[in-house]
Amino acid sequence: MRTLGIDLASQPENTALCVVSWADDGRGVEVEPPRAGWDDEALLAEMARADAVGIDAPFGWPAAFVSAVAGEGWPAGVAVDALRFRETDRFVRSWTGEVLGRRLSPLSVSADRIAYCAWRCRSLLARHRGTSRVYEVYPAAALAVWGQPHRGYKRTTGDGPRACTRTLGVRPQACATRACVRSPGRCCR
Repeated sequence: MRTLGIDLASQPENTALCVVSWADDGRGVEVEPPRAGWDDEALLAEMARADAVGIDAPFGWPAAFVSAVAGEGWPAGVAVDALRFRETDRFVRSWTGEVLGRRLSPLSVSADRIAYCAWRCRSLLARHRGTSRVYEVYPAAALAVWGQPHRGYKRTTGDGPRACTRTLGVRPQACATRACVRSPGRCCR
């Protein structure tokens, strides 16, 4: 099984991709070092060859925000969190609070620069024609729950870039099951 991990940025030079190959018996895993500099065409080609793709980027916007900006009327009495955060974001914040005793807060796709990344992600998802399954992922939350360093894990110096690959190498089964065990239907909303 060939799995891709994509750290999607608004620009190709800051977009990284990592390939994880899983042994048929489920016992072995080979992780290629992450590489940066991926444009949309190269990403789409890799996605078409993969069995599964995890993308670290928002797949959409909060429903209340979408309704409001679509001209359906500004929602009276709606909590600011409903405009700023998707159900997915609120779930991750709540779930990490339960598991870690403290909440990790995802960036707001409607009120932060991560919106640029979401625009690019939506374009990729619309153009993806392969058979691979595509999932929105939260690496920082996963690493924190697995007891790994989760702050600064993307840094190019120190141990940051190896945190995800070390976790995969030590516990490959955890990657496929832990994130969704407690709430299987909600992890990809």
